[in-house]
Amino acid sequence: RIEIKAAPLKVPQKIEANLPFKSKPKNLKGFRKSSYIKNRKAVILDKDEKKKMSFVQALSTIRKASKIERRARNEERMLQKVRRNAKSEALKQAAEKAVKKKRYREAGKMDATKKLRAGY
Repeated sequence: RIEIKAAPLKVPQKIEANLPFKSKPKNLKGFRKSSYIKNRKAVILDKDEKKKMSFVQALSTIRKASKIERRARNEERMLQKVRRNAKSEALKQAAEKAVKKKRYREAGKMDATKKLRAGY
């Protein structure tokens, strides 16, 4: 069963001022930790640092693009392999079917000759 959480009771400020401390509603919203982004300091880069950062970013962009191309090539290669395997599998199944047909035909002939010999 799902527990139902009651909404916090809103007490008017005039009434709350007259209440003793023990009975006053506690506001817990003010105890949140400050976030990382608010406390983050601005970093000012030199020209050399900017060049290095842009170079590293360009390298990662190139690496990412080549990774995407490599994945596309691999997918195409896998599709071709699946197609090739499907063709060879179809040929293999056809050959197995022919072998089975021949085997069952011979077995049927053997049964017929046995029945003739037995006198049925």
